[in-house]
Amino acid sequence: MKSKHIIPIIFIFIPIIEIILFIEIGGYIGTFVTITLIFLSAIIGFYLIKKGSINYFLEIRNKLAQGIKPEIEILSGMIFFFAGIMLIIPGFFTDLIGTMLLIRPLRDTLLKKYLQKYASEASHDSKKKSIIDVEHTSDND
Repeated sequence: MKSKHIIPIIFIFIPIIEIILFIEIGGYIGTFVTITLIFLSAIIGFYLIKKGSINYFLEIRNKLAQGIKPEIEILSGMIFFFAGIMLIIPGFFTDLIGTMLLIRPLRDTLLKKYLQKYASEASHDSKKKSIIDVEHTSDND
């Protein structure tokens, strides 16, 4: 499946999944509790984004002060930020994704897989590129 097809599929299926979960879970725990949980997860998401961004900013600043590239901290911070966004979006499915991304070992595993894939693609792309050094001389001299 091409990546250009993934975004429309996400925008179609996630709302459908969320509606089904709202109906099922809301019928089981009640409307008031469902709405309360949605607002509570959004508040937690906002708090995590605010608090987490400050913490990751400090980690990045410390790494830079030590002369170390903070790639891992930047990517981990982005995943943490995405987790907060998932908690802000109303719905149980997005809350589940956001909560899973808050688990440090899972976040680190995703990060390692991404970095391995990125490194292999980068080395594969560098092998494809050919540099041809050409020198042009003119017979008119």
